[in-house]
Amino acid sequence: PFILLLSEDIVGISGKKVLLPCVFSTPKPLDVQNVSFVWKRLPNINMLIFSSGKSNIAPGYAGRISLNDQIAKGNFSLELLNIQKTDEGNYRCYPPQHQPEQDVKLTVKGKYLEQPNQTKQTNSSQTWLLDQTEQSGEKDLGK
Repeated sequence: PFILLLSEDIVGISGKKVLLPCVFSTPKPLDVQNVSFVWKRLPNINMLIFSSGKSNIAPGYAGRISLNDQIAKGNFSLELLNIQKTDEGNYRCYPPQHQPEQDVKLTVKGKYLEQPNQTKQTNSSQTWLLDQTEQSGEKDLGK
């Protein structure tokens, strides 16, 4: 049989949090007490089993997993906190109601890849360009 499998590549920064997406549209809100879904770290770790409105989290992930409050709307995305290089790998979301499974590949980069200064420079040069344009506009008006 043909199985639809959705796949997504996510890159996270070591020590930060990352969102593993798993979202489906539902015709009407789901009853959270009757919804069950599972997040697996492949090949075989059930990192989160959600059923009857409660989350059962695997020991290695205790205190590091957070769900959003949009489960009733079909959002089963999982937030993984304080990610490490060891979290790198493949994850799979098994949503309820025979929806297709969703695969997420997580790559974790070291903190050294963050370059906040570079971003600030880009922003400031964009601002500078805007200022120049405004100034030249004023000059035109003055002619």
